[in-house]
Amino acid sequence: MRYVSEPSATKLEVLIVDSKPTHLGKLLKTHLKKFDTTIYFSPHMPKDTRRFDYIFFINQESVQIIKRKQEAQKFILIFIDRKAFSQKVAHLVSQEKLRNVKVVYLASWEVGPDDLEKILWFAFSQSKESFLKIESLVTTRSMIKRKTRPFQFKKMLTRRNAFFAVLIFVIVYHLLMFPFFGLSAYFFYKSAVAFKDNKLEKTRQLLGWGNYFLALGKNLYAPARPAYLLFSVALFPDSLLDIETRSATILQKSTQITENGNLILQLLLKKDKDETEKKNLEGRIQKLREDVTGLKDDLIFLEEKLPQSQISSLLQLKKDVGDMLELIDKGEKILPHLDVIFGKDGEKKYLLLFANNMELRPGGGFIGSFGILTANDLTIEDIKVYDVYDADGQLTTHYAPPDPIRRYLNQPNWFLRDSAFSSDFYENYNQAKFFLEKEINLTGFSGGMLITTSAIQNLLEPFDTLYLSDFGENITRDNFYLKAQYYSEKNFFPGSIQKKSFLGSLTNQILVNLETIPPKDFLKMIKKSFDEKQLLAIFEDANIQEVFDLLHWSGKTIVPRCALKSENCVIDYTFPYDANLGVNKANFFVSRLVTEKIDIEKDGTISNTLTIKIKNDSPADTFPGGSYKNYFQVLIPQQAGVKSVTKDDTIVENFDLYEGDFKGIGFFLEIPPKQSSEIRVQYQLDKPLNIGKGVYQLIFQKQTGSKNSDFILEMTLPQNISVLNQNFSPLVKDNRIFYNTNLSADKIFFIELLRE
Repeated sequence: MRYVSEPSATKLEVLIVDSKPTHLGKLLKTHLKKFDTTIYFSPHMPKDTRRFDYIFFINQESVQIIKRKQEAQKFILIFIDRKAFSQKVAHLVSQEKLRNVKVVYLASWEVGPDDLEKILWFAFSQSKESFLKIESLVTTRSMIKRKTRPFQFKKMLTRRNAFFAVLIFVIVYHLLMFPFFGLSAYFFYKSAVAFKDNKLEKTRQLLGWGNYFLALGKNLYAPARPAYLLFSVALFPDSLLDIETRSATILQKSTQITENGNLILQLLLKKDKDETEKKNLEGRIQKLREDVTGLKDDLIFLEEKLPQSQISSLLQLKKDVGDMLELIDKGEKILPHLDVIFGKDGEKKYLLLFANNMELRPGGGFIGSFGILTANDLTIEDIKVYDVYDADGQLTTHYAPPDPIRRYLNQPNWFLRDSAFSSDFYENYNQAKFFLEKEINLTGFSGGMLITTSAIQNLLEPFDTLYLSDFGENITRDNFYLKAQYYSEKNFFPGSIQKKSFLGSLTNQILVNLETIPPKDFLKMIKKSFDEKQLLAIFEDANIQEVFDLLHWSGKTIVPRCALKSENCVIDYTFPYDANLGVNKANFFVSRLVTEKIDIEKDGTISNTLTIKIKNDSPADTFPGGSYKNYFQVLIPQQAGVKSVTKDDTIVENFDLYEGDFKGIGFFLEIPPKQSSEIRVQYQLDKPLNIGKGVYQLIFQKQTGSKNSDFILEMTLPQNISVLNQNFSPLVKDNRIFYNTNLSADKIFFIELLRE
């Protein structure tokens, strides 16, 4: 029969009276921590014990406690290897009819898990038995060894054998900590795996075992360390100890932050909070800030201490630590403003612009829907989603659209749905506000967000599935776009509610189910969407906006500035972007390869050749794919001189050229299904690289909503110019530099050069 102890439904106060910390006392403490109990240790009986529900005594000879008649308290007297005495006490308990006193006899100090379960079951059970006897089988092998050892020892005890015996003992003793360090490392690793899987209870259990073995290793290493220092080999065990100690702290803090984050999320979503809950939320947010800062310091230390290695587990660990550091670094900048964002000082109203980046526009995509998120008093009060045609249908004033919309869409009027026609989200946000005020008199926004179709797919990734009861659909990351497109196009007419109902229902289900997924997984997807420019945010509050600008999460056009302090600094800038004007979703099938070739002459003159190969894999010229009708644009430095613009090696003579903060080039091209086209733009910078040390800096901006395309950077240098330093790891061959990467975000390359 297997005994399983179960705790009380209420939190218990437990005291363990143990004259000196014994192995049994430690086991009791570890096991009881699994339950909702508070554990106290004492070497002797306190004067006042009324606060405790259960008191465990280990080998305490004084049995005056059994004279007490407090029925509310339970006393468990445990005697090890004291059979006669335990029977005497048990008889006295039975004679006095003390129902709140139980006696346990253990024949040996070797207590196994089953024995411990029996003791706890006996202690917490309501049974009338007052005496439990646990007999353990003890072999006589050790007794036999004790009898024969003196005779063998006398025969073996020579000076030489004694010397080697002492030497072996010393060596073994000085190496004895490493098995315990190995065990603790194993349990810490398994604990980290459990944490990644969001198994917090298992994380704590494994962390407890890791700390236990680490403490044993520390105790063994402390007296041995002087010898390691003497032979100058203490660096390895010291580093190992530091890494494991810091790993345990990181796991503990990460678990606490996760639990606190879950509670913060629950409170943010809870409406009609009382004052106690509001203060609790503010306190938890403050605690989260403190814990995140502490965790960041520990992660930085661990990242520096982890050795460079090709072992896959170590490589993955370093990557995980780096990813956590990046997430925490960005979260740390936003956390001080979290209470303001969620309306601590008054109601906040945010404009949500849902952009379909499968119909790509300069600002992210065709605006098919918009929403209003209202936050007040640290509460997300409401999210409402509307179809864009509901607002556009009420516009009575004519506004001339950008020229490409008029020319290639044959649309004489400008509406909210086409407002994302700038490459700068700040301009698009203000344009959207303008249309909403003119169309439905909607004003008073505290900020806005652009959310692309790809961003919603990212946010759906942590969820296995979301069930939309209004539509009878199970939505996942993989089927979201097809389902959204189906309900957008099915029986569509201006004013139909299918699209807004679908997005609104999905948004509500995401909020309702947020508590079912690890906050860190959802935050990772938010960060990924921001980093890849699938999610953008603008705030009217200047302090908050400054943070999002520094993080490059606001979708603004980057103002070129030299990252290094150098008077001899040449800044280059490239920002290509598309506008799908084919009234289809061809961008679902479009891919691109971007190549940028930099040529520097002996006199320091710098030329740039941008090549973009666009491939249309649409299966046929039918919706949702079809021909890719694209008004292509690229921004280059304002003073740069355009040398040539070609399409498929044919010169484009009639391209649009406009100037402002940058020089813009634009022209229309059409790519039929299953075909590709190559665009090439050549220009020369007005400023050369001067003699001496200098810096060439290239800023390449990714279009909001665009896919992550491959990017090749190639630079050719003359013999009199050499590379001193750079912020990337290129392949260098014959004075040529090659670098392949992925355009998942804006890129800034700088190369320190020496011109002789």
